[in-house]
Amino acid sequence: MPTRFRTIKLFLATTALFAPNLSLAQESVASPAPVADAEYSRNWGLSMINALPAYLKGYTGKGVVVAIVDTGLDINHPEFVARISKALHNFGTDKRLADVSHSVDKDGVPDGHGTHVAGIIGAARDGTGMQGVAYESTVLPLRAVDIGDPDDPEMDPTNEAIEYAIGAGAGVLNG
Repeated sequence: MPTRFRTIKLFLATTALFAPNLSLAQESVASPAPVADAEYSRNWGLSMINALPAYLKGYTGKGVVVAIVDTGLDINHPEFVARISKALHNFGTDKRLADVSHSVDKDGVPDGHGTHVAGIIGAARDGTGMQGVAYESTVLPLRAVDIGDPDDPEMDPTNEAIEYAIGAGAGVLNG
């Protein structure tokens, strides 16, 4: 038997031994047929990370909670309809806890960074705009960036937001 086949068999046996549910999880994934259409092409990053093969195997982010620790999220944006976690949280003191919408910075410019980041990750595959990498994921917006005192690390809520995301069941974290 050629060495490469023995290596593959050893790898498969090792995988089955240490991660027995891995092959079962992969086999149970549905197989929708997304293609590299115009919506896919509008997010050039998808081809850069070679996302299409994963989509063709049925991986879409469905059932995964992705925490976005950033400046907030436009929770009324059509790309996230019915996919925003109820655990959303604002770690600033300028708004109520459930208000993760964007504020106006000190220079008067509205900050849409958090919505932009959330779009790259989870914008819907809905035939308009672009799609995100995990277009069926649930987005957990955590407003924690640019709201603390940059000169005082004790006042930076980023670590608190990360711990909160873990407790809220986030399987993926962007921050």
